[in-house]
Amino acid sequence: MQINGPTPTNGYNQVQPTRGPVKPAHFHVLAANRVAESSAELTLSSEAIARLEPAARAQTDSRASRIAEIRAQLAEGSYETTEKLEMAVDRMLERIG
Repeated sequence: MQINGPTPTNGYNQVQPTRGPVKPAHFHVLAANRVAESSAELTLSSEAIARLEPAARAQTDSRASRIAEIRAQLAEGSYETTEKLEMAVDRMLERIG
């Protein structure tokens, strides 16, 4: 039997292991930066916490009330309206084109 192709064949052709993805020359710098970024810490003073905490609580409370409102609308079947659907379609069409 003869096999013809773009390269000659013989019984001694071996399958070579594939090499992994080639890493850019600056890979080690990128990896070092990623480690440095992931180990960053932030320390807030008690004064900063006292100033930020009320705003964080208010945001959490308003979000919780909005979620409760949407759940109630879903339960009664009034959440999905034609207006909301049209608005969503209009936004989608604006984004794609």
